[in-house]
Parts: sequence; C-alpha cells; structure tokens
Amino acid sequence: MGIREKFTDDEWELVTGAPFLAGLAASLSDTTPSCFEKEMDAHIKNLKKSRDKYAHNPLISAILDEYYREDNAVSPEQPAASDENQEEPGEDITEDIMRTMGQRIEELSKAAKLAEEKLPQGEAQEFKQFLYDLAYVVANAAGEGFLGNWGKRISRQEAGFLEKLRLALNL
Repeated sequence: MGIREKFTDDEWELVTGAPFLAGLAASLSDTTPSCFEKEMDAHIKNLKKSRDKYAHNPLISAILDEYYREDNAVSPEQPAASDENQEEPGEDITEDIMRTMGQRIEELSKAAKLAEEKLPQGEAQEFKQFLYDLAYVVANAAGEGFLGNWGKRISRQEAGFLEKLRLALNL
C-alpha cells in the first residue's frame, strides 16, 4: 500500500495542505502586510529545499512531489503584487485574523494527528517537526520596520503563534 492509499480523500487534502498552511498561518500571525511577500518567498524556497532534506520520508516526499508536479508547480520566480502602498490593517482585520488563527492551528493539529494514526512513529514525528520548521522559517524571514528589514526577526505575535503551534503538534 502506497502512502496515498493510507488516507481518505479528505484526509489527504488536509495533510497535503498542511505544509503550505503552516507557512501561511505563520505569516498571517503578524499582521504586517509589508512582510508578506518576503515571508512567502522564504516559505516557497524552504519547501523546495525540503525535497532533498526529507526525501527519505514517504509522506513529506509525496506531499512535495504533489506540490511540484508540472501541472501544479509552485514557483518562487512568479512576481508577487507589491504591498508597498498598502496601509496597516485595521482593528477589525486584526481581530478576524486572530479569530481564524485558532482554526488554522486546529487544522494543523488534525493533520499531525492523522500522521500519528497512519504512519510509523518516526515518520509522524518528522512530519510534525517539518510543519513547525516551515512556520519557523516564515516567522524568521522578515524583521520589523519598513518592509521588514530591521528589528527583531520574530515578532511577539509570531512567537505566540509558534508556541501555540508547538503545543498543538505535541512537540
């Protein structure tokens, strides 16, 4: 039985979406729009590097192979829209992002629990660490200030997100 066959279609969708969600959630945990492009670029580059690092892990390999199929390619070379002229988010947007942050962590926790149920312990543990490491790289990709070019690399909000994620993944 291949790795894909161990999961239902809904479970596979949740598990394969988890790596991208981990990076996106880390980026959105700090509501500084000027950092989003830099953080997503770091996330995509890290996903590509992860192909070699986790080639031995059947689940991670299958997920990354799916991400980088020719008909579904993720490309860091695609220019993102510039956010230089965007205003800082208002209180309503910040509250909405934080309200859905719990949902994102819950989805990541569900993906981790599926891996624990369906994979050998070592592979499941590595998948959980992979998700956390993806989020950490994104959180560490940009600092504070204009376009995230100075200050602390990980904001207070990102640190809070990372701690909640670590606990949700049982790391």
